[in-house]
Amino acid sequence: LIRLCSKRDGHVVGGMSKLIKAFIRDRENSESSTNAVDDIVTVIDREWGTAKESWHALGFETVQIMPPLPMVVGLHDGLRRHLVGAGIRPVQDQSGDEVDPKQLRIGLTVSALEELETVSGVSGGADTSNAHEEAVAILKRHGMSPVYDTGIERLMMLVKPKQDTEPKGAVVNGNATSDQLTATQAWELSTPRYTPRYYSNNAGIH
Repeated sequence: LIRLCSKRDGHVVGGMSKLIKAFIRDRENSESSTNAVDDIVTVIDREWGTAKESWHALGFETVQIMPPLPMVVGLHDGLRRHLVGAGIRPVQDQSGDEVDPKQLRIGLTVSALEELETVSGVSGGADTSNAHEEAVAILKRHGMSPVYDTGIERLMMLVKPKQDTEPKGAVVNGNATSDQLTATQAWELSTPRYTPRYYSNNAGIH
């Protein structure tokens, strides 16, 4: 489920519930049995609230909460640049290619990335406080300041009960599995899986 939209200045009481039920019914009535819905997954931006406010009442279960996502904002151009995630394109310095503000997922400049790669004290269990200060100082020298969003919440609704295919005595999310999985257990066993944290190969970002 990517997005629910309604007509401007309009409101449909129980619109989400009606939409989900209609989607499931239409897929079940399809000529192809492979179109039947097993589960529905969606992601919500925690800036606008949490799942407890409405999604849980619809039958969704919170299966993962991601921490705030780090980004940077240009101090002079106000342009947001991404630090982690897929599809990020590093850009040249101002003397090189021009930055297109309409392009999605713009990354840091090449020179900033190279300097961040030299940040020390990040791995090996060392104190990371100095590394953090060093990374922030590098960003500021390049005219950028770190910002964070409020994180996301991943939700899953099981439309059809999922049977446990794990060996007897398997433990999922700290709990012994039964013949019928909960949404959280089904999420933990799903393949492929979403990463549970943000990561970067760059030492200064990581």
